[in-house]
Amino acid sequence: MPAAACRGSGGPGSEAGIEVRTRTEFDVEAACDTDGDRDVDVDVDVDVDVDGLGDGDIEVELALRSAIVGLYLRGLARPSQPPRRQCLAVVGALQRYAARIDLVVEFLRRSGFWEEALVLERPGLLDEATELWVSGRVITFLDACFPPRWRGLVPFVPPAAWVRCGYSRRVDSRSVATSTRRIDRDRRAITFQKRLGNSAGGNARLPGSPRVAVLGSRAVECFVLRAVSNFCRLVADAGFIVVTGGAPGCDAAALIAGIATGAKVIGNSTAETSIEVVLPCGIDLADEFLSWSGLTAEQVTSAGGTLYSFAEPDQPFCRGLAMERNAYLYAIGEATYIGQARFKQGGTWHGAVEALRQRRVVLVRDEDSAACRALVALGAVAVTAEEDAMLTLSESISRPRNLFMG
Repeated sequence: MPAAACRGSGGPGSEAGIEVRTRTEFDVEAACDTDGDRDVDVDVDVDVDVDGLGDGDIEVELALRSAIVGLYLRGLARPSQPPRRQCLAVVGALQRYAARIDLVVEFLRRSGFWEEALVLERPGLLDEATELWVSGRVITFLDACFPPRWRGLVPFVPPAAWVRCGYSRRVDSRSVATSTRRIDRDRRAITFQKRLGNSAGGNARLPGSPRVAVLGSRAVECFVLRAVSNFCRLVADAGFIVVTGGAPGCDAAALIAGIATGAKVIGNSTAETSIEVVLPCGIDLADEFLSWSGLTAEQVTSAGGTLYSFAEPDQPFCRGLAMERNAYLYAIGEATYIGQARFKQGGTWHGAVEALRQRRVVLVRDEDSAACRALVALGAVAVTAEEDAMLTLSESISRPRNLFMG
């Protein structure tokens, strides 16, 4: 079975980096460096692999991320939009040549990627992409903080996303290496640090921690919201990251419960992130969208949460973005918990059906409804109590599964 591989290293023979492998059909694997996260020392740290690399190799890593952002991040002005399906091949070509930023366009042409080279020739585009990544406003699939299951689904999942996060500001000072490496390009000094790993203890949540997506209908009864909240508190206390869409109803209940749990643990100085939100709108409109839950983006990030958006920064909510967001929600975690769904209606139902077709783990709160019975018939697991859901979730994690097939 043919395979294409790209290794996030500075050049041939380097042992450090992030390896991304993709195979035909449904066999997609991804691996990231587990020795620790790498950060850029700015207002919001962004992970970059610098272990064992020289200064020149750091410039290669920066060039890779700048090229990914410049080519594929939504919201940047480009003469055309390169096909996302070429992303892994583009990254592989740049890594093969160990291209620095000033040579990215030349090496793309040399590799036959004429459209990508033409796009990055736009004056200022690569500089803009570099500034966005260094400032911590975007992440790429090469970064260790990119959700691992999303990384394995690139290019189905966009390789770059807008982000607002709070976990990097919560890192214990003992977990950051004292030595730094610097490069100075165009009078911009960037400090790269190696984070050795959180030494704070048992409840710490790193960006690579297991995730569980929680979603459901918007108009639900109070007892459904209580069940969703109780489940989220259990999984957050167990070390999972709760991922939700931030919509009214079940999503909002999950968000509030995740924030409450994260705030409690952060108060004990032992946590990073416990909640993530995948927005169906631009990142700049996060406050407007989260008003459903009575929270602001700052409150989410201050509690250690993270906001993702694959839309343009000022793009308002629309049904198309919501359906796309639902697909990413079902793909991000070890499992999905559904508080309530409407039979053959809404994004929760259609997303669950598609996830079950791909043999992903879907838990549904047991109730006497047509939607619940139908989802169970398709392969979902009905859970009557939150403790039962936790047991099923634990069993699903211990069972090896294909990233495409759940």
